[in-house]
Amino acid sequence: MEYADSLVAKADWLGARLAYERVVYQTQDPTERNWALLGKARTFKAVNRYAEAQRTVERANAFVGPDSLRYLLKYEAALTAYLAGNYQAARTHAQQVRFLMATTPYRWQTFHLELLALHAEQRWAEAKALLNEFGGECGLGLDAEALYGELPKLKNQDTAEWLHLFMPGSGQWYAGYFWQGATSATINLAAITFALYHFWQGYYLLGAFTGAALFYAFYSGGYRHTGTLVQQRNAKITEEYNQQVNAQLLDAVAEKQKNLLR
Repeated sequence: MEYADSLVAKADWLGARLAYERVVYQTQDPTERNWALLGKARTFKAVNRYAEAQRTVERANAFVGPDSLRYLLKYEAALTAYLAGNYQAARTHAQQVRFLMATTPYRWQTFHLELLALHAEQRWAEAKALLNEFGGECGLGLDAEALYGELPKLKNQDTAEWLHLFMPGSGQWYAGYFWQGATSATINLAAITFALYHFWQGYYLLGAFTGAALFYAFYSGGYRHTGTLVQQRNAKITEEYNQQVNAQLLDAVAEKQKNLLR
């Protein structure tokens, strides 16, 4: 272990990773094995390979060892899962600290990760309810009503797509992209007008293979594009709201840590 730790001090992440894995393979001590897996996971995290860090730390037996080690294993598992975008796994690991270590000083040390994961999943109402329930115990000093304020209203993709089916372009308008909706409506109207005019004039093949075909292409393409625009709009709403809420949450966590060190 000391050799692996010395390689970490030199930022030799690959060498340290191999050294930690050697300890995992050779040791008969389950606690030492857990420390080695924790160290190896951190070498992955140091180079932003969060999914591999998560998988590595999840190999550890978090029921073995002192409370401090058990907490660190779950904290790293929750953090790396969150950074890897595995939000459900992040919440699970954070909740396990809250429930399984309820009688230890570590109970609330991963609570903010649970909230952050809920934010990323756009489950703000659940996060707000959770903070309302445990706000007095977790020590963050945050008021849920003040923190979350009015929850963002996301666009419904099904609604946008149904609107487009009945009136091409209206789905884009609903998603907040007026000019793209106007363009879509104009092109679809032009295509169907072209088709109907040539049918009326007796040019059935021209109307079918040019006008109707163009209308179908733009109509179906607009339907798919509508869903994409709703996702883009919701992603923007989510990012803007989460930046504000997460900043306040992390400031509260930092302040809590300062108070613990005093």
